[in-house]
Amino acid sequence: MNTSSDGIIEYDVLDFKNDCINVHCVNKDKDVRSNSTLRILDFNCKNILTCGPLFKELESKIDIFLLQEHWLYDCQLNLLQELHSDFTGTGKAVDSNDPIQPLHMPRGYGGVAILWKKNLDKLVTTLPIGNERIQCIELSGNQKLLFISIYLPCKSSDNHLNELYECIDQLHEIMEVYKTTHQIIIGGDFNENIFKENNSNRKNYILDFMSDHNLSTTEVGITYTHTSGISSSAIDYILYQEKFKDFIINIEKPDIISNVSDHLPILLQLKYEFPCINSVSQTQVTTHHKVKWNNIDRDRYKILVEEGIALLKVDPMNPNELDQAFQTLNHTLTKATLAVAPKKKKKIRKKKLQIMTENISQAISEKKIAFFQWKQNGRPPDPNHPLTIQKKITTSSLRKQCRIETALQRIQERQKIIDAGYNDPALFYSLIKKQRGRLSRFIEELTVDEEIFQSPENVMKGWNKHFGDLAKKSNNNSFDTIYLNSIEKEATHIINKFKELCLKYEINDLYAYLTNPLSKFQWKKLVKSKIHDYWTSKITDESKGYSTLKFMDHKYNIGSVHPLAISVNANLKDIRKIPVRLKISTGNYILQTHKASFSKNNFISPTCKLCGKADETVEHFILLCEKLEETRIPLLSKILDNGSLILAKVATSFPIDLIQLIINPFCYVDINANRAVFEETSNILEPLCRQLLYNMHNKRYALLANIDKQGSRKSNF
Repeated sequence: MNTSSDGIIEYDVLDFKNDCINVHCVNKDKDVRSNSTLRILDFNCKNILTCGPLFKELESKIDIFLLQEHWLYDCQLNLLQELHSDFTGTGKAVDSNDPIQPLHMPRGYGGVAILWKKNLDKLVTTLPIGNERIQCIELSGNQKLLFISIYLPCKSSDNHLNELYECIDQLHEIMEVYKTTHQIIIGGDFNENIFKENNSNRKNYILDFMSDHNLSTTEVGITYTHTSGISSSAIDYILYQEKFKDFIINIEKPDIISNVSDHLPILLQLKYEFPCINSVSQTQVTTHHKVKWNNIDRDRYKILVEEGIALLKVDPMNPNELDQAFQTLNHTLTKATLAVAPKKKKKIRKKKLQIMTENISQAISEKKIAFFQWKQNGRPPDPNHPLTIQKKITTSSLRKQCRIETALQRIQERQKIIDAGYNDPALFYSLIKKQRGRLSRFIEELTVDEEIFQSPENVMKGWNKHFGDLAKKSNNNSFDTIYLNSIEKEATHIINKFKELCLKYEINDLYAYLTNPLSKFQWKKLVKSKIHDYWTSKITDESKGYSTLKFMDHKYNIGSVHPLAISVNANLKDIRKIPVRLKISTGNYILQTHKASFSKNNFISPTCKLCGKADETVEHFILLCEKLEETRIPLLSKILDNGSLILAKVATSFPIDLIQLIINPFCYVDINANRAVFEETSNILEPLCRQLLYNMHNKRYALLANIDKQGSRKSNF
């Protein structure tokens, strides 16, 4: 029996059903609700990123912001949750239906958003209705509220009238769905003065919409001033339903010092009954405990019941006294039962995460942010939706991070046990005992090879002996000898293969490395250098035996591209010249002499088809063919002039071969000896040689095509 401050007696009612006690704790307190004022600010902010001071100024004065022209793109909408620590929100961007890539974003424009205080977050639901110019949220309570932030198109576009009609038509649909169940507030930039005496189609369409749904507004004066200061107008409004007029306290233009937009905000004060979302209301809590009567102290139970019965009135005189006596008896039985019944053991709730690190904490934060964004956008069920994918990715990342940290902790614990085994036996046994957990008390005796070990210390010695024997090679009848032999052969093959590779690449001091092992980085560096040295020497030696490579200088650097295959300018024209250049320098360019050597019975003549005066060799093609003279002379003179100036800076005792200079000018230049000359060769001389060979290649094939064409005509004739 409990007595409240008002003198009202409250009882815990006890029912006996099937040997169970059902205790109904009745809380007589009413659900406290308070009538208060909801403050809504409608504002065309013209770049929300400049409104930090405004949010700071209004942080304690405004509950909900209806915003237009936030100038954010779809990939930036998450910034709405970061503008102020006390506010969160949602919004739509001009590219919400077709998001653009972050790398191609121009200056922002347009967009709508709604921000609300975080203490209202449990009451707010984001509604995925309307196009990219309409943002809606629902506020729960005794009377549900629907807030709509809208930004109607301006008159600058050719299609502005159709766009306005589309937005108003969508507002029609929203009103038809929600007007019977919600109090609807529409705030935004209408880009039209509905109080001005004109007969425009835009104004008439907006007024017809207001008339159809019995919407009203209050004229607050000029809300927009052009940046030039020449013109001004009233184009921002807050609309409300006429039937909820009594809930409207005031609509006005507040004086805000930190406003940097060319629009003035409009403040709506609205009567709203806030539910007490923070109070814990336990109107009825029922607990069910089955009493085990075989385990209770019956004598004590009897004494407690008799003491309670002694306090009862023997002869109740009226129904109230009878009811009070019954409730007192009921309370006595409950009290006696709870006193003698065994206490139910509380289950210790295990932590969901056995380990917490900075990485896991960061992963949890990212997962919460992804879930919040997914929730604020209406919990899209589409598995291919970007927010759904991001939510799955962050969840997977958190689980992965938990597994990684758990594995690292397990490795550290094992390493700690290994280190303690050598340095601190007491700590070693303590860690082993801790790792074995509850099972440690059951192992008091251990038998290893018919030898008995007792006491924890000796048991550990037994385990040590057992696993030590397992590590030793021995012959046992229970072993799978076939599998064992195959493993030994495989191990021997791997060792022999490793020795062959070491001998091949001249890594000889293997036993020295076993005595003084190298680090991973040192070993990789050693192996890499040995392999590079081997293949550099092998390729250089073998390339000297190929006649087709006689124009190459046989200076190869493993891992780097030969300068003949590098283009100074990364354009398509220069890149197209490289294949012809490489074919000629490596002897793979097919001339008549090559065709003749490959033909059987000498059916093909090695004579040049263009001039018919000599065999078509590389020297003839580049320097001697008369048909290519016009193509050759202009560039050849430039090559001779620039080549003389560049090679004059190189100290060499070898004579300069012109054909060698054209095919591979780098054979006369060493990058290690004179880098400046090498760069001049790459930037000046090599492009001229490459252009000459490419032009002559094109001219040769053009002439050959004409010869073949003339030959086919004669044969047809």
